Amino acid sequence: MIKTPKLALLAGLACLIAAAAVGAEPSGARVPEWITKDKIRAMYMSQWDSAGLPGKVSEAGFNTLFIAFCNGTDHYDKWANLAKEHKLHFFSTIWFDYLAYAEALYGPGGAGPKAMGTYRAFVQRDTGPRAAILCPADANYWKDWIMPSFLEMAKLSAKDKALDGVIIDAELYGPLTTKPAIPVSFYMDVGPCMCDDCWDDFLKHTPAGKGATSIRWQDRYAWVEKHKLTLEYNKRLRDRVAALARRLEQQVHAINPDLLLGFMNWYKNDLGAGPNENYFLHGLLDGLKTRKRPVVVWTEQPEYEMGYGPHTDSRREYFKSVGDVIYVPGLYLEQHAPGKLAQQVNDLATHSDGYWIFTRSQELQVSPTILGYLKAGNDKIAAAGPSESELPFVDLWTNYDPILDINKDWRFRTDPENVGVRRQWFKVGLDTGDWKPIGVGKFWDEQIGTQYTGAAWYRVVVNVPASVKGRKLFLAFGAVDEEAQVWVNGRQAGKHGKGQDLWNERFLIPVDKLIVAGRINVLAVRVYNSVLAGGIWKPVRLIARKAK
Repeated sequence: MIKTPKLALLAGLACLIAAAAVGAEPSGARVPEWITKDKIRAMYMSQWDSAGLPGKVSEAGFNTLFIAFCNGTDHYDKWANLAKEHKLHFFSTIWFDYLAYAEALYGPGGAGPKAMGTYRAFVQRDTGPRAAILCPADANYWKDWIMPSFLEMAKLSAKDKALDGVIIDAELYGPLTTKPAIPVSFYMDVGPCMCDDCWDDFLKHTPAGKGATSIRWQDRYAWVEKHKLTLEYNKRLRDRVAALARRLEQQVHAINPDLLLGFMNWYKNDLGAGPNENYFLHGLLDGLKTRKRPVVVWTEQPEYEMGYGPHTDSRREYFKSVGDVIYVPGLYLEQHAPGKLAQQVNDLATHSDGYWIFTRSQELQVSPTILGYLKAGNDKIAAAGPSESELPFVDLWTNYDPILDINKDWRFRTDPENVGVRRQWFKVGLDTGDWKPIGVGKFWDEQIGTQYTGAAWYRVVVNVPASVKGRKLFLAFGAVDEEAQVWVNGRQAGKHGKGQDLWNERFLIPVDKLIVAGRINVLAVRVYNSVLAGGIWKPVRLIARKAK
């Protein structure tokens, strides 16, 4: 996995307390730039697969390994090293289904650390308690199994930053010895849990539930339907799962703030869209995403067998409305004709944040014919990615219009004695004849020919079109290393910082009250950098919010 040099060098440093940009409009969780530029192109593998596969996958244009059952230091080290060797990103999965995971790790009949009977059974509304299926809102189960599994990955990855994310596999397999067999979609299509704990919790939060505590599980769903509380019941269960997922997110990110979290599979977009609810998945969606970090949703059906179609666009629009979601649909390799794979993967990636491939046959993964078609699709996806100058802003264009690129004709001066503010180097009439010309989009060390830490100033004159008069305007900075204070026409507009951990963050400064449309405007930026390279090292744009 490729990381920028400064991030790697700063990993062991204690960061200063971050302060949000003054007056800046929040822009939601940021999708990592490598996903925005290259999309996720992932091959799903097991931790027991051949160590020779990642090289073949990389040669075929994939950029991500998606590893199932990654468990413990040995497995982690193997795949982390392979990912780094072949310049691949790396996600691991943790099965939510403890029994299936225990059997995979400990063999048929293997009980693992704890017996299933330790936890609360799922109560299906028609068939009652299911001994081999647990209630997803059982806090003890999360504490004993899900939390330790994720924290182990967080601790291992915090050392080398080789892991991009950890994913909950929310399918339910159950042990191979379970009779009758458990359908893999159990959590997706059987409706809400009617166990005593879920029921009692709902009644506590529902005024209409007074006196309903004695209702048997067989009659509970009918009672909910009779009182038209189906949606409320599922929302309450969703909120319980979301609270558990949020606690997981907080503890994982306290150890490794860079990890992406997510889950697979996805069933229905709308909570309460019918009798078969997916409150569990909606709870994961709500609990794992934050304003800073999006949640990654890996989907299977119907793309798994059908490929790209209207369902893909429907999901994309839904996740867009929810916000802060990275959407990655999957293809089941055996279901698709080899000659159509290139177009299929390109279509999926064009209408989402990437794709992933699943196959039950290692021979298919290493088939030159199959890999050749996939490489053609991957090459087309990579070629269609945004330019470096566009990359920091591509997620803004849903709500904003680009007005001006402000990347040329800047003037630059270092301020080692920190006198620029007192001497008003931001004022309009300042003589900058002795300032050096500089561009933005690179660290200042690369342009001035020497390493410099401390304060420095950038100034530029821009002609703002008259057509933006009356619009809500922002200066969008791709990134400034490390802190920035911004003036427009001699008046302070805002600032970004403080702290080394914000050196790679995009930020927006509102300037509609300071910019004069149809006139020449003067921009000044004071940058302070405390270690290594510094400066306005990503592009700058003037943008305008779209009219509602």
